[in-house]
Amino acid sequence: MINCMKKNAKKSRQRPAKHPPRTPAEAAAHPPLENSPPSTPTGIVAMVGRIDGVRFQKYILPAMQHFDQHRKDDLLRQLVENVAMAIAMHDAYADFRKIDDISQRYLYYLESFQSAPPNTTEALELGVLRDYWRSQVFMTFIRDAGAIFALLDDLPTNPASACLIDHDALLTGLCDVVTCRVGGHTGQTSLQNPPTHPILDFVLGTSTPWIGFLPEHLFGLLHATPETTPPIAHEFALAMPEHVAAMRDGLRLCIEESLLIDLILAQHPKLHAEIRQAFDDDERLPTPLLTQLKHRVRFDRVYQTAFDAILTAQPVQKPLHRASRLSIPALNAVGALYAQLNDAASQHHAVYIFHYWETAQTQASLAPVEMHTL
Repeated sequence: MINCMKKNAKKSRQRPAKHPPRTPAEAAAHPPLENSPPSTPTGIVAMVGRIDGVRFQKYILPAMQHFDQHRKDDLLRQLVENVAMAIAMHDAYADFRKIDDISQRYLYYLESFQSAPPNTTEALELGVLRDYWRSQVFMTFIRDAGAIFALLDDLPTNPASACLIDHDALLTGLCDVVTCRVGGHTGQTSLQNPPTHPILDFVLGTSTPWIGFLPEHLFGLLHATPETTPPIAHEFALAMPEHVAAMRDGLRLCIEESLLIDLILAQHPKLHAEIRQAFDDDERLPTPLLTQLKHRVRFDRVYQTAFDAILTAQPVQKPLHRASRLSIPALNAVGALYAQLNDAASQHHAVYIFHYWETAQTQASLAPVEMHTL
């Protein structure tokens, strides 16, 4: 099957808040909680969750685009006031304390800044605080969109949990499963020169389709993160519902094929050697050959169990084989991403991703609020 194939040429790789204003230094720290303990950086993480794409375009996107294009708070202020009013009308302060607190702080500092004498220290400090709480509003209205939409439409909340995934493990796992390479440790090698692939592009910060604003103007998360390999294009990205199902199906196929190649490497050395004679180590196997290999080599119990676990976001606990080159933490990170894509596709929802430098504080601050029925 393989000997008859021509060997490919080798390729080179190259409500107003009662709290007193905080100082700019305090405002620059995460999260928006009073009397918080000192933070300790723990690494870059990706927060992945799903969001109602239709309501996002109706309620949130216009305010984001307007601010990005005009640097004016008009539409955002109107949106925040509507949310605060809905909480008051339902007397739901206890259930939506976090959303109400962030909304009221933003409105308070926005009004205070507009009332402050221009070109003064007070105006400067209030401007910093206004900008900080604006970013908190933008992030909160994405993460807790289910609660926001329920408040605005007077509907029961539709919980949409998000998950935190280690940034490095996720990128390594995606490069592992996307490339299907036959030689070497695929993930770390591919990180230096990642292939073009819809799921990788999305995870690195490219929205599909383009959302019409620069996330850095709204969120301000990446300024505190070190450079990454490969570089993150944007700290936030959104995949709309019409693209999510295709991304999910493509990722599932990549997971299956990467496990197949790893199984051949670990348990079929002769077949693996035959493949390496026909293809470069850093070359992705063509689809016709992969189809033939699927008919020739079947998953054993270990690999089938791992495949099923990844697709259901159940952690794979043990190495697949002593000769396996796949990282178990990386596979589990891919499984967490796949679960979000699968849930979103079943609900016809969009999927978002945030990249940020996690600390002990931000893990609590960026967690979605608990959902309640209105």
